[in-house]
Amino acid sequence: MNKETQRIKYVITDWVSASLMWFVFNVVRFHEIAHHYGFSNLSSYIFYHRLVEGQIIIPILWIVLSYYSGYYNQVWGKSRLDEFLTSFFISVLGTLVIFFGVVLNDLPPVTHIYYRLFSALLFLSFVFTYFPRFIITQVASVKIRKRKWMVQTLVIGKGEQANLVTRLLEKPVDSVAYNIAGYVNSDQIYDLSLIIEEKQISQLIVAVDEKGEGKLLKILYSLYQYNLPIKIPLTNHKMLTGNIRTKSITAVPLFDLSSCNLSDSSKNIKHTADILVSLLVLTLLSPLYAFLALKVKLDSKGSILFKQERIGYMGKPFLIYKFRTMYEDAELEGPLLSFENDDRVTNFGRFLRKYRLDELPQFWNVLKGDMSLVGPRPERKFYIDQIVKEAPWFYLLHNIKPGITSWGMVKYGYASTVQEMIERLKYDIIYYENMSLVVDIKILIYTIRTVLTGKGV
Repeated sequence: MNKETQRIKYVITDWVSASLMWFVFNVVRFHEIAHHYGFSNLSSYIFYHRLVEGQIIIPILWIVLSYYSGYYNQVWGKSRLDEFLTSFFISVLGTLVIFFGVVLNDLPPVTHIYYRLFSALLFLSFVFTYFPRFIITQVASVKIRKRKWMVQTLVIGKGEQANLVTRLLEKPVDSVAYNIAGYVNSDQIYDLSLIIEEKQISQLIVAVDEKGEGKLLKILYSLYQYNLPIKIPLTNHKMLTGNIRTKSITAVPLFDLSSCNLSDSSKNIKHTADILVSLLVLTLLSPLYAFLALKVKLDSKGSILFKQERIGYMGKPFLIYKFRTMYEDAELEGPLLSFENDDRVTNFGRFLRKYRLDELPQFWNVLKGDMSLVGPRPERKFYIDQIVKEAPWFYLLHNIKPGITSWGMVKYGYASTVQEMIERLKYDIIYYENMSLVVDIKILIYTIRTVLTGKGV
């Protein structure tokens, strides 16, 4: 069972369906309007250059609408109702765009033709969009029920909780079938790479006994590095967060720790916005980048850019970029957070920090996919290891990309001690539990205000 293969099936089917829909609609349209414009036969009308252009553009439009609806994000465990509603939404939106953007200009001024063709376009859009998808999903469901397609699963834990999970996973459901490829004791998870590769594991389930629940939070960090879905029974979920969201009422009662509350549609829009805004900023502000780079170089000896390893999405380390604001070799004696009146900060560095201009190179991190415009600030592993001793829920933040700006930075600002980092964490957890595009826009507006007023530390 391959996720990418299944996704490609949906994409290709949507492309073919949209092409057929446009062709059939034009056959219908021919019989309605051909005599108004002098087309002698169907062939001459079908090969009219505007219709041929539509034959190329309409399928692309359908793929774009489907992508931004989030339809392609989850190819397994689809809710039938969600699939129906998403397909209907795409059909309505696509019909409005095509009818008013393309079709209406080619219609004679006869009102009853407008209504008939709009209804025909909407009907054909939905039929050609939904039913091929339904067939693909139905075939997948049959194979899942017959356990021909199964998710290779590794269970962390060997006690009563693991046995309970095993019994739950053995019950057949339409959305997903699990094959437990093995069990690993929670004390033996130092390196699962060989097991994951050998058994082709695609999901991890942490099921520790009640007496061992204290171990749950300690092992999560080591699991994020494998970039796999991490799930726990809902009985353990209360330890981490009180917010439960599920897309299917028939699913096994497991909570996915590797997913956030942001909808699939919003995730795709957010990702596109990250790329477009980063490209825009890097292009338009290139003279400012050059000026700041020159000032940093002239202010003190050392490199222009400061590079440092941070922990990002799913616990994966990456190099973050900033304009250097400290003197060279400022951390020769080890990691040390900056504080007010820190004499390691250069004169120009203070200006950069005050207006947050030192963060500008991170738009390159966003463009690379390491970061997002908005998200919890990435931290160093050195400080994460200290934070989680008091606030183990910090690990939840690894389920989303870190950001250039965050709710914690807006409301709290820079932290000069680990305790202050824990205080700031409260705002980031609030953001995590309430993620939305509207919240992101609000944070960006507050950030711009902070930059313009120079309220940075």
